[in-house]
Amino acid sequence: MLKRKIFRLQTRYIIDETAGEVVIGANTRICHGAVIQGPVVIGANCLIGNYAFIRPGTIISNGVKIGFATEIKNAVIEAEATIGPQCFIADSVVANQAYLGAQSTYQ
Repeated sequence: MLKRKIFRLQTRYIIDETAGEVVIGANTRICHGAVIQGPVVIGANCLIGNYAFIRPGTIISNGVKIGFATEIKNAVIEAEATIGPQCFIADSVVANQAYLGAQSTYQ
């Protein structure tokens, strides 16, 4: 029987540790409707926007801001980067302090 580790915290967002652990740093804010599927590491002082979807294999460094409805899969987001709303990022590295505009796609 498959043991599921899915948490719904304050009915605001979902953390799914079925496939791996989710680590979230201090002072990180996860907004309403976000879904995080492990394994994922999110650093300190980050903002994960409304309805963002953080998929397995993602590493988000300290101070990163992720816009609403953005999907990130198997990517590394380096410190202080800003990802605009409704972006899709897969199998990529986003550099320190980078800014990705709204509705961007990076693969």
